Amino acid sequence: MLKRILSLLLFTVFFLPSLSQAIPGYMLLRMGTMSGQVVFQDKPLGNYLVAFFDIKKGLPPIKGQTGRIPDFMYFSDEEGRFSGKLLQGEYYIGVLLRTLDSKPGPPRPDETFYFADGGQGKLRQLHIEDFKDIDYGTISCALGDAFNETEQLFLLKGKVYKGEGSGVPYPNAIVLARKNPSFGRPEYISAPSGKDGSFTLNVQPDREFYLVARAGLTGGRPNPGDTIGEYSSSQKAITVNGPRSGAAGSQSTETLGGAIALQGKKGEVLDGIAIYMYAMPDKDKLQDEYRGTTAGLNYLADNAKQNVTFASGSSSLTDKGKVELDNWIKVLNDQPDLNIELHGYTDSAGSELYNRKLSKRRADAAAAYMIGKGIFPGRIIREGHGVANPVGDNTTDEGRSLNRRVEIKFQ
Repeated sequence: MLKRILSLLLFTVFFLPSLSQAIPGYMLLRMGTMSGQVVFQDKPLGNYLVAFFDIKKGLPPIKGQTGRIPDFMYFSDEEGRFSGKLLQGEYYIGVLLRTLDSKPGPPRPDETFYFADGGQGKLRQLHIEDFKDIDYGTISCALGDAFNETEQLFLLKGKVYKGEGSGVPYPNAIVLARKNPSFGRPEYISAPSGKDGSFTLNVQPDREFYLVARAGLTGGRPNPGDTIGEYSSSQKAITVNGPRSGAAGSQSTETLGGAIALQGKKGEVLDGIAIYMYAMPDKDKLQDEYRGTTAGLNYLADNAKQNVTFASGSSSLTDKGKVELDNWIKVLNDQPDLNIELHGYTDSAGSELYNRKLSKRRADAAAAYMIGKGIFPGRIIREGHGVANPVGDNTTDEGRSLNRRVEIKFQ
């Protein structure tokens, strides 16, 4: 149980209600700008959320019980005009009356979602190119039921329970589907689970998705006391090539952490998925408890933090540092549910920028050594902090040597 809960702690941000994406600066510079005025029956949709859906990922949520996360979002002004940067491509536009401080999530029963109308029951497709500004003028919108476009998706069905083996359904849970098992926001969101814990989720076919459930849709990491669940090998109700309803071609694969990826063809249905919900404990207390179960982890908790040190200005591992990393590698091999954070630091010599880069190179060097000894790269997070958090006095040689280090933190 303890290992499984630790793996749940890896799930981070699900969906942040921000208006811009985490896009590198060099890409922001080349992105095109789309602008226009959204109207419904010739009346401006002023102060509405304007959502952009990449066409390559399928239709927006015009029908059905599954929400889809927009690829970009901006707000229109009082006259319904909007302007925003987009990556090059083709987009559908959805328009939703929602304030900036509203909770994130798919349209709620009391909200109306409009879509850019292409005529004859078809969604309008709008194109944007790098380095170009395109004003589409007036963009007429219609309600979702005005469109006759449909697509065959891969249907996931199952139930959410209050803890493994309890048999007690968990109503009103939100099930999210995303591409990465350990981080990133989702692409699809289910309607709240029913009184019997049942849920359905339509996702794009021929792509792998991982499922996680939350008691409610919120941005940010789960906090101690929050309820969360994942579909993983420790609690799966279906097996690879196991029970299905009309889904003979569906596949599932498992990550090192136990998360199960689900994939199917158009029109296939995968039934029997079980997700069990648990309250998240305090992460620091849980780590202390977990470390206390293994002599090797006790050793690392007490001794390993300062033992990988470096020469001044260097990111090359010493023989002593390699011996210490070998100890860490043994623990990771013995505990496959653990992941590791490597935090690099420097002494106070040199500029802030130089030290930050040097500290990152030190963390990278430790990571490269561990990967070379067979540790899966996805289990390692590395960060460089420069001169932050000194453990020694930077005015003495001994203190500076202690500060030139890589620290470890198990997850």
